[in-house]
Amino acid sequence: MTVKLNAQEELTLWQIMAPVKRFIYIGMALSALSGVAWLAALLFIRPITTELLSAAPNTARLWTWCGTILATIIVALVLRILSFKWSHLGAFQLEEVLRTQLTSHLAKVPLGYVVSTGSGALKKILMDDVRSLHAFVADSTPLLARGYTTPLVALISMFFIHWPMALVSLAIFPVGMVAMRLAFTDYAEGRQAYDAANERINRTIIEYVQGMQVVRTFDDGTSSSTE
Repeated sequence: MTVKLNAQEELTLWQIMAPVKRFIYIGMALSALSGVAWLAALLFIRPITTELLSAAPNTARLWTWCGTILATIIVALVLRILSFKWSHLGAFQLEEVLRTQLTSHLAKVPLGYVVSTGSGALKKILMDDVRSLHAFVADSTPLLARGYTTPLVALISMFFIHWPMALVSLAIFPVGMVAMRLAFTDYAEGRQAYDAANERINRTIIEYVQGMQVVRTFDDGTSSSTE
């Protein structure tokens, strides 16, 4: 799951993730290397094409380049798997840290604050918000590193291979940024509405479950249909 955040939210998230930053940084570094390896595999296609178009293709050289591409792809896959392994380990450890800290803090705050906040909001914070943060740490951080590294390395490679094409890519980049900006115009309002609705749903479910004993006590079974 990839989440678009503003600068303040990103800063807050990185501060929250500080206890497991080692796992996150290793996962992001491995993901970035995986993206570079994938690009390298694509770049190795060029000498193969050049060899095939030559007057007398060298079969041994072709097999060497094909083997190099295969090895590079395997390296990229292994690095990708390892990057998500490290990020998921960090995410699970962060869940434990956050839920422990939150429950310890709730045990110290005044009871009036707990009552006024409501069970739905507390459940959302302890369960849903922490789980959402798990998804960000486990999945989005490796993709974030790959998303920055791969285009940058690709652009540098394009300048070496065919600089006019690189300039065209740079010219299109602002258009894409404007489109993304427009697409996420109402994101903050939509997210607030979603969180508020989620709190109401959680509160209703918890109140229903807590009141189940009372409902069963006064239910003599005559309300059910016998048809």
